[in-house]
Amino acid sequence: MDRNNEQLAIIHSATFTIFFAMSIVLPVLGPYLASLGFSDTEIGVVAMLMPLTSMLLRPLTGIVADTWSRKYLVVLGLLATVFSGLLYISPKYIVPFGRVFQGIGVAFYVPGSIALTSYLAKKTGRLGFHMGIRSLLNGLGFTLGPLASAYLTVNYGFHAPFIALGLTPLPFAYLAIKLEEGIEQRRRPTMSLKLIMKRWFAIGSKPFIFWTTLATTIMATGYSSLQTFLSLYYDEVYGRGIQLAGTFFTILGLSSIPTRAAGGILSEKIGASRVIELAFSLILIGSLTVLSRGLLSYVISPISIGLGLGMLVPSMLVGVSQVTDNKEYGSAFSFSTISWDVGGLIGPLVGGVLSSFFGYRLAILLYPLLNLVALGAFTVYFLRKK
Repeated sequence: MDRNNEQLAIIHSATFTIFFAMSIVLPVLGPYLASLGFSDTEIGVVAMLMPLTSMLLRPLTGIVADTWSRKYLVVLGLLATVFSGLLYISPKYIVPFGRVFQGIGVAFYVPGSIALTSYLAKKTGRLGFHMGIRSLLNGLGFTLGPLASAYLTVNYGFHAPFIALGLTPLPFAYLAIKLEEGIEQRRRPTMSLKLIMKRWFAIGSKPFIFWTTLATTIMATGYSSLQTFLSLYYDEVYGRGIQLAGTFFTILGLSSIPTRAAGGILSEKIGASRVIELAFSLILIGSLTVLSRGLLSYVISPISIGLGLGMLVPSMLVGVSQVTDNKEYGSAFSFSTISWDVGGLIGPLVGGVLSSFFGYRLAILLYPLLNLVALGAFTVYFLRKK
């Protein structure tokens, strides 16, 4: 295995572990916080601490990834995720800081790792392939995390998933030190907030990056509400919240695997915008049946959503890489992936308020409604581009 592929293997493996660690929290977070005495609105507030932290740090980490270091952003992101696992099993008033350090982990890891992946993948001449592999392993992490969460919680209690969260990324924090930087000339990043934001938004204003980020932010807002309150909704309806939510997100992740593997390559062949348009359509179709009864809700619905999300992630990465160059990768991927942070910030808060006043059903209904808006927003760009 040559040097480039060896480094890509390390990044891909680390990507799997960090998203496995992230998703292992999803099915258990709501019930765990409720068991500690948090109200529905407070659960939403705690859940949003992760994306809020990540969102605030993204402009800075994007600049750092383009100037000072990419590999150390990867290392620090993995270590922050490890530390978050310890905070989750601390006394009640410390637990919210677990979400804060998860946000730090995401803010550091994502721009650094995607910038390195794009840089190394272009050197191998297989950009679409490696973005597809990255997305595939991301999906596997999100598939196995909820499944492991349900198993560990039922058999060993609430603390078990958070211990797993702290252990799984640890070996890759050491391996990531071997990575190269992928920066033409390392220099100290500017500390001027005005200059950082000016550069960040200048890159983000590129039409493809702007419209895909906007549409994905709208979709991610509903998705994060679904992630936070689906366990509580299923518990209210079926009495088996953690098990059914774990099943839902596991099926969603498994369904995304075929399209994640192919999405990057397909984007290079027919264009990223076409793949993204199809992805949003599949997500909308699946989200319309989440509130149905029985298998249609927790088996059929996540299949369509998973197929769509599988296409969406690698096609966005390929598209962003195509409209930027190496010196902008950190900021470009920092901006384009902030959609999940903004959505994760707004979604749980809105979902918590809706749940407090109208019940969990409305927090889930938010997802298909916003998916319809997201598809419409991207269609505007898609048609204008044609």
